[in-house]
Amino acid sequence: MDKGWLDLCINHSDTFDEWFDPNEFNWNLSKYLAQCCYNHFDKWFDPNKYDWYSSKHLAKYCSAHFDKWWDTDKFHWESSGSLARYCSKHFDKWWDAKKYNWNAHNLVPQYCSSHIIKWYPYLKKQDLNLSPIQIAKLRIAGLI
Repeated sequence: MDKGWLDLCINHSDTFDEWFDPNEFNWNLSKYLAQCCYNHFDKWFDPNKYDWYSSKHLAKYCSAHFDKWWDTDKFHWESSGSLARYCSKHFDKWWDAKKYNWNAHNLVPQYCSSHIIKWYPYLKKQDLNLSPIQIAKLRIAGLI
């Protein structure tokens, strides 16, 4: 790991314009740009250079820029729970029951409850702790 770039990302985001050079940057550390330099997103984000294995950091720290970074083919779907947790307002853009990591099934009811009609058919066999409001929505929709 390049500790110089790591230190700059973590401790010097306030002087980002002075040190960041996209041609010199170690893009294996791009998750630290998302984590620490999200205020400079438009200056550093490049979908062809970003380490998409760390795409959960985009969801967590750069959700305000969702429309700029979202790419269903590049997103690391093993981290799809981060979409439920941090990008629920963009549910209709990212939701794909075939790609979603069902190991994170508990995050969908917790953070995307307003979309229950869309995700419930895929989770109805799970042991879910649904609220009375969620149950009422499902009854109205004829799903239970």
